[in-house]
Amino acid sequence: MEAAADHLVAFADSLTEPAKTVAPWTCVRGLLESSAIGIWFLNPQIDVRERVARCFAFRYVGFVQQIKFFQATKELSRIQDVQQRMSNVEQDALSLGYQKLVDKKGNVNGIARRMPAITQLIGETLGEEPAYRLLSAVAHGHHWATQQTSFRVIEAPNADGNSEKALEKSVNADFVLFAASVGITSFSKVNWNLWRLYGWNLKELEQLLDATFDQLRYSTNLRFWK
Repeated sequence: MEAAADHLVAFADSLTEPAKTVAPWTCVRGLLESSAIGIWFLNPQIDVRERVARCFAFRYVGFVQQIKFFQATKELSRIQDVQQRMSNVEQDALSLGYQKLVDKKGNVNGIARRMPAITQLIGETLGEEPAYRLLSAVAHGHHWATQQTSFRVIEAPNADGNSEKALEKSVNADFVLFAASVGITSFSKVNWNLWRLYGWNLKELEQLLDATFDQLRYSTNLRFWK
């Protein structure tokens, strides 16, 4: 939740003068990832055993990323420590009755359960797979995406004095509204799941969300709590 909140604030900051034309969209991309993982953990409809399994799954992915990081930095001596922690956590899971997860070669490839790919997770928890794919394409510098979101076509004079088409960095107002809607709605869903899980007064949160969405002039169909 803290990571999602930071990305949301950074998104707003990046659109103040002098506004950026690429960075805002990568902020929303990061927000979607953090929000989806948060909702996956906080879902009030799962039981405690599934919630613990998801925590184990996330830890396993973290261990794998640490190992890859130390391989990249050539700190091979630290890999053994991570592998030992991974083994200890796996034993904790096995002692709680979770099954051992291995691949066809017998190598451990998960703890308690396998974590979904982030694109799948965003689709399942937020319904924002198309937005995430577009924002990821921007983050990866694909021209088909950046030309739509971060540039505009202009007529520019060339060396011969003639006019030719060129690209100029530009903030697309329609895309700002789209990205803001995706980001704010996604972050609101994290808070909604948190409040539901802990049994807090949902009327208070509904009033806050209604006031926020009223100020932003968001239509009723965006208000998922209705």
